[in-house]
Amino acid sequence: PNWKDCSLLPTSSRESAVREASGKKQEDPLTKPGVVGAFCRAYGIAAVIETYVGMDGCHIFEICIDGKQVKRFSWETVNSYFIDNGYTSNKNPSGIGEYWAEFWSLLDKYPVTDRTEYTDEEFCNALENYRHQDIHENLQSNNPLIRMFAILDRRVGKRTLTKLKSELDKQPNWLRQIYLLRIEAELN
Repeated sequence: PNWKDCSLLPTSSRESAVREASGKKQEDPLTKPGVVGAFCRAYGIAAVIETYVGMDGCHIFEICIDGKQVKRFSWETVNSYFIDNGYTSNKNPSGIGEYWAEFWSLLDKYPVTDRTEYTDEEFCNALENYRHQDIHENLQSNNPLIRMFAILDRRVGKRTLTKLKSELDKQPNWLRQIYLLRIEAELN
């Protein structure tokens, strides 16, 4: 899509009314002044979040910082998490049937708030929820994926980031890295 013209970007019905009213064109994030511009120049979203289609035809999302994968979102990642952490009754599945046998029941049993691995669908649902909630509500969400999107939001300023520094130890390790990235970009 053409990022210079917001009217060409896909939107929800609630967002469309807001965009029609403003009539503004999106600024180039690389030419923004101050820390926001510096953050955008150092860590473009294209360099941070990548997606591709896996061998099973499902999407895989990855978050990379400085070329190193920090987090991967896929069904396979979640199922491996279940097996590796002893959630499955079969600790050494052989064959595709055994490998996926308990996946859906475990996915229902352990919501995103109770684990550290997530599917591509959970990633997309979190993004959708994030887009339709207030930024402060997103920052306090029980869902770590929604908090991830919120911490990367440019509406989160220095005062909020300073307050969030005290909550770093409450975040999963993978999310802590993203918090630190944003805090360092904004406060240093």
